[in-house]
Amino acid sequence: MKILFVTPYLPDEQAGAAGAQLIYRIITGLAPRHQVHLVAFVNPGDDPRELQALGVQVHPLPLARRYGSSGPPIWKLAGRRLFDLLLSLLLRRPFQLQKYRRRRASRLITQLVAEHGIDLIQCEFNVMAPNVLALGDPAVPKLLVEHDVSIKPFARMKGASRSLGGRLQGALQYRFWLRTEPRLCNRFDQVVTLTSDDKSLLEKHGVRVPVEVIPPPIHVRPQAGVPKEQAVCFVGSYNRQANREALEELLVDLWPLIRVARPEAELRLAGKYLEGSLLDRVNATAGVSQAGFVADIDRFIARCSVFLAPIRLGGGLKMKITHALACGTPVVTTSVGGEGIDISASSGLLVADEGADLVSQTVALLADPQKVAKLSAAAAREVREKFSLEGALASYERIYNQLAAIGPQ
Repeated sequence: MKILFVTPYLPDEQAGAAGAQLIYRIITGLAPRHQVHLVAFVNPGDDPRELQALGVQVHPLPLARRYGSSGPPIWKLAGRRLFDLLLSLLLRRPFQLQKYRRRRASRLITQLVAEHGIDLIQCEFNVMAPNVLALGDPAVPKLLVEHDVSIKPFARMKGASRSLGGRLQGALQYRFWLRTEPRLCNRFDQVVTLTSDDKSLLEKHGVRVPVEVIPPPIHVRPQAGVPKEQAVCFVGSYNRQANREALEELLVDLWPLIRVARPEAELRLAGKYLEGSLLDRVNATAGVSQAGFVADIDRFIARCSVFLAPIRLGGGLKMKITHALACGTPVVTTSVGGEGIDISASSGLLVADEGADLVSQTVALLADPQKVAKLSAAAAREVREKFSLEGALASYERIYNQLAAIGPQ
């Protein structure tokens, strides 16, 4: 089968974004059995050669997201963002949809379908949907993978953000997505979500096309035997509001209390885009270190006794949680952080929403290395069984065969 993937960024197993890692695993898993084409927006400096070596035919489209030495001048990027924002407000269209809406992407998709006889288009993330739906040939089945159902994170942001600006942004974008997202989904032949909660939410808001749940596969090198240390960790890309606010709560509300109970413990942070006032707070907080982007992130997490993630915002399945569990590190998180992850406390996923409970569970683990070791083994075993690449690929293959048999609706 000839499959055309359309993505907002280049898939990469070493990327800081969980979505880029997930798409990489699916695409490279399918490439030996299918002819895979990829249309992706790329940043300056992105290198598609690894994907090409694995049999993926990459068709990159430049789209700068950040200014700096490898990007455009700040005034140029800021000007484009302001234009996108004004147009989204004028058209009552979600900002992220406007940001990734590009005529050259739609033209390239149409061209590839005509030239290569594409059998199916898989659109990764709803922000790319307008580029796919502009396709002139309606005879090609289209599958939309909703990594996050956008209605949910903006609903949470408008009610739970720590900042007034975040609440106002959430309220506005929630209204736009509530109006737009079900319509987008219904123009595809099939939708995939990462959790059953997201499937139910889409159906509640009027999505009529078939929706199937495929948990995201985890890829972690075995970490058995890595010694645990008196350390708590958190990992994320800090250009995301959910991660910034989780880190702020961790630094302001939780870590000082953990530090009182376990003064020898360390808080270790990793991830890109930690800057500004939040970085200043990190540097001013005792017992905290920031590693930036870490190439061997599996070992970084595996050495820590607890992965503490006070996540209050966002939607979908938080892959950082399953990643930490697969590394053999117990996770203490909120109900939002554990959403869609069917792992029990006895297998390392401890859920609490009150700050005092997050603190007490973390302190208890730091004080009990034997319990950490027990949970570590159970977590790694169970998460790898429930979030396997083989299971995800089999589910996608079944959907492809169904869509090929019935054609576009």
